[in-house]
Amino acid sequence: MSRRIVLGPRSNGDVGLFISPPGVDAFTAADSALILNVTSKVSQLLLLGRVGTGTFGVTLGLSRSPYVMITSQWDFSGVAGHTTGPGPYRPSPPSGAYSTSTCTINGNGASMTIVSPYGIVYSVYSQAFT
Repeated sequence: MSRRIVLGPRSNGDVGLFISPPGVDAFTAADSALILNVTSKVSQLLLLGRVGTGTFGVTLGLSRSPYVMITSQWDFSGVAGHTTGPGPYRPSPPSGAYSTSTCTINGNGASMTIVSPYGIVYSVYSQAFT
């Protein structure tokens, strides 16, 4: 019986999710022989989270500074006369709202501090996108 699903490292060093057709070993098969191949050769998502309004400390426990993306979650509830219901507003924050969110990496990756006048979603990556 072959390993049709591999989650993690394979024999060639790739790390990800790999699914092969019946009779093919996903651990050793060529990429072209796989049904599904989801790898992360450049960037690795380490942490994904959401914070509300205010100042928040997030422990990372890393030994080098990661790359962090933050996305504001300014809601339609702050728009006078909206009729589309709750949900994120794009662009967020809207034009004319000059407050910004910031993220500061502390101790070369030990933690990060997020200051935001809106709720935000953050994602922490081990390497930059290319």
